[in-house]
Amino acid sequence: MLIGPFNTLYGFAIIVYIIVSGRNCKKRNIFLTFILSALLGGFIEYTTGLIFEKVLHIKFWDYSNMVLNIGGKTTIPFMMIWGLGGTIFLKFIYPLYPSKYLKVSSKIYPVYINSFCN
Repeated sequence: MLIGPFNTLYGFAIIVYIIVSGRNCKKRNIFLTFILSALLGGFIEYTTGLIFEKVLHIKFWDYSNMVLNIGGKTTIPFMMIWGLGGTIFLKFIYPLYPSKYLKVSSKIYPVYINSFCN
């Protein structure tokens, strides 16, 4: 599941993006959204890599030979990619979510979704 173009780390990152910075995502400056997304993505990638190494004794990725790496678990350029992806998601995709799925999700999992992206 962790090898290939898409993996569970991306889904986890989207959940963290929604919880941490989903609120007021329409009102937030696009530059601030980019910075938050880059920092969150880098943090998630670094933390996940650290947990895999310490708990599972597995190294799924190693960026130690790349420029601007942070402990070999993430790099500044990849954090910029996380920032771009998070910005696209939070500014353009996520605002479409509540109006379509609120009726289904509120019955199953009552959460204040419709106040997230004002």
